[in-house]
Amino acid sequence: MTRHRSFFWLLLLAAVAHTGCERREEAAPQAQPGVPPAPAPSPAPEAPGAMAPAELLADVREDLADAREDLNEQKREDTAEELRDAGSKLRRYAQAAPADVRQDLTNAATELDAIAGEVSSGAITSTTMLDRRLAGVHAALAKAHAASSREAWGRRDLAAAGRDIAAAADELEIGLTRLGRGIDAGAAAAIREARDLGGRLVRGAEATPADVERVFDSLGREIEKLHREARNRQG
Repeated sequence: MTRHRSFFWLLLLAAVAHTGCERREEAAPQAQPGVPPAPAPSPAPEAPGAMAPAELLADVREDLADAREDLNEQKREDTAEELRDAGSKLRRYAQAAPADVRQDLTNAATELDAIAGEVSSGAITSTTMLDRRLAGVHAALAKAHAASSREAWGRRDLAAAGRDIAAAADELEIGLTRLGRGIDAGAAAAIREARDLGGRLVRGAEATPADVERVFDSLGREIEKLHREARNRQG
């Protein structure tokens, strides 16, 4: 009798254990047809089209180069689209740009929209005409890079200051070339010194505040000259 009872309890315990396993299996979430499983938590997505400020300005330069190439191939609508894209990026950059260049960038964006319209309508038909109109835009880009370089220098971010002062020199050179008048000795010296300073700062080399200010001032004067001459050529 005792053996029968022991055997009975063993059977009962086995049945309970088996039932518990089935319940645990049933409790596991099952994917239902047509119902996607709950997604795992993920980091907050970046804002659509998010781009670092330096990348925005670099993209604008590329857009302007592409626009010239498209017009050279008589792709007027492609040219206009590149110009409008550049204007949109300038407006985005201007929202967080240093206050002293914000209006220049906004004006340049408006000018790009106007140029795009003239390309579409056939009023601008050659790269020479386009170049003259874009010279002032490059002056605004040069101002923006120079202002960013000053800010970076002020917070002792030498690498950023170096990259931006060199980029300002590049934009000045491009603007003068588009204007078609060549680069005089004063502009050439300012561009050369800005690039030299930029390279040293990127490498982490120290520069005296007096030297940095001298380069900022000379480059700034040449950028203003480009801006005035581009505006006069349009008038």
